[in-house]
Amino acid sequence: MAALTLANMLTRLKYLVPTTTMDTELTTCLLERMNYLVSLDTFPFQEGYVSDTLAADAYYIVTPDNFANPKSMVIYSDLHTQTLTYLDPHAFDQMFPNLADITESTPVYYTVKVAEGYFMFNCPADEAYTVQCHFYKIPDDVTDTTISQMTELAKLTVIRWAAADGFRMMGEHDRATAEEAQGNNFLAALKRRYQLSQETDARFISIKEVNQINRGIR
Repeated sequence: MAALTLANMLTRLKYLVPTTTMDTELTTCLLERMNYLVSLDTFPFQEGYVSDTLAADAYYIVTPDNFANPKSMVIYSDLHTQTLTYLDPHAFDQMFPNLADITESTPVYYTVKVAEGYFMFNCPADEAYTVQCHFYKIPDDVTDTTISQMTELAKLTVIRWAAADGFRMMGEHDRATAEEAQGNNFLAALKRRYQLSQETDARFISIKEVNQINRGIR
């Protein structure tokens, strides 16, 4: 399914709220509900993408603006393409306590050093790599030009909430209550999907696993 633009969202909203005279009001409802979702600030529902360069001999790069959590990371050069595995900081430090002493190679693991604001890699790079990172953003205000940063399920949540507002304007309060409930159901699903993605994408490994990796068992 193609990503929903504001115009697409308004079209979908008008399927739910059959009116030909409230385009401006419904568009306002969409934007207001988007920023209401931002104000909840319970989890990052916006996504971002960044491309950066990891220089030869370097083992970290700066995290992007509004970075919350990683989704995926790939590095590539003329000779190599590598999908990296995320390790939580504790496991990463157990496995790679002194990066400056590690021989240059192609990174395969990374972590996020929050205090320093870095993506840290498991070894100095043996050549320059392009780093492509897909990540969850700290929510910020949504406008008609930044709507593409929202996940599609977040957009569907907003459409249902805006439909509730539209029906309230029309005095149809029972239908407004039903649409509000649908929006809340989407919000709950959105939170569950985010939590599942965190559990699936992140490698929170035990010290036993760290030792096995270091001994070459895995």
